[in-house]
Amino acid sequence: MLAKYQTAFSNTASTTQCSHGSPLAKALCKVWPEVVKQVRWSLGNGEKCRFWLDPWLGSIGPLIHLVSHQPSVSNIQAPVAEFIDDIGNWKWDSFHGYLPSTVVMRIARTFPPRPTAGPDRIMWAPSQNGQFSTSTAYQALNPSDRPPEAPLWKSIWRVQAPQRVRTFLWLAAKERLLTNEDRVRRHISGSDLCEECGEKETVLHVLRDCKCTKSLWKQLIPAGQLDDFFLLPLQQWLRRNLLMAKLGTVLDWGSLFAFTLWSSWHCRNNRIFNNRTLSGVNRRQQVLSLMESYARACTAYRRVGATMYEVRLIHWSYPEPGWIKVNTDGSYDGNTALMGVGPAPFGPNDRAPQAQIRGN
Repeated sequence: MLAKYQTAFSNTASTTQCSHGSPLAKALCKVWPEVVKQVRWSLGNGEKCRFWLDPWLGSIGPLIHLVSHQPSVSNIQAPVAEFIDDIGNWKWDSFHGYLPSTVVMRIARTFPPRPTAGPDRIMWAPSQNGQFSTSTAYQALNPSDRPPEAPLWKSIWRVQAPQRVRTFLWLAAKERLLTNEDRVRRHISGSDLCEECGEKETVLHVLRDCKCTKSLWKQLIPAGQLDDFFLLPLQQWLRRNLLMAKLGTVLDWGSLFAFTLWSSWHCRNNRIFNNRTLSGVNRRQQVLSLMESYARACTAYRRVGATMYEVRLIHWSYPEPGWIKVNTDGSYDGNTALMGVGPAPFGPNDRAPQAQIRGN
């Protein structure tokens, strides 16, 4: 991309034009000004980085933007190395009169470039190591999208439940479950109504507000907390309950909440596709059984996975009285199929072998 469109993409371009490029190039042109804002220079010998036009002083940005009410800067393309004197110090007279005092003090705290420090390097500011990555680029370009989603994402993947339940919760949070509302949107159904209660079947309706699911929640939640439970929108509702350690007498409410959602979705599918229904009592028992089975599996896994250590001293010992111990050693040549064996018998009180036998 850089070799083909090098005139369009540069580390200082504020606007780019790539009208005849590929779709990828056009997309990059569109976001390139935002990308340039995240670029920083790490000074080496100062011969490539430009003093006025490149962002080399931390998050301050290009110094040319800070020049105001002063004569125009001469030699605006000059590299940083030209602002260093013969003994390696800053040439204060070259820039002191053009910049605010706070910026000048910042330059004073910056170590000047050295000829032996190697070339200047471009760094990606959002990452800790200066290397570009798609994840840091996404966070930099979408800063407002990240904070609300992070707590819900973390609460989903930290809940004590099987991986398939966590994946289901993630799909539910993204409203990607194939409800009747979603089926109508995909043009694979003509009705978006719930077959059980006749209301619009959304993700939140299936998991909480349907009369079948609501009867199950009423069996699990203390009566004094029912009103608050049915008020929040989907993502806030999921986040609040997954992060809740205790509700009433339930000590691990987050896990029970996750298993109840999982069971509610499966009961809905069994009712529609297999014509199987469960009463509220049986559904409650099914949820508790699923949670208990998972807890037993986790306990068994921890027991099997535990490593037992036993210290043993490995050394040669003399045989017991009345016995002779024979130590053998040998070698085998795979090319000639010849084998050499050398046994050495020891008695209970022998300090040396009674005999040495060699054979081929």
